[in-house]
Amino acid sequence: MRIIGLDIHRVAAEAVVLHEGAFRKLGRVPMLREAVVSLLVV
Repeated sequence: MRIIGLDIHRVAAEAVVLHEGAFRKLGRVPMLREAVVSLLVV
């Protein structure tokens, strides 16, 4: 199972993923539909 966490602000979000017990920082993502959707499609 993969869990994605977002710390959402007005212009950007910090994203992390928990996958198989390990955290991985995805970094800062602009709050644009295309950028947020791209996190979910891997």
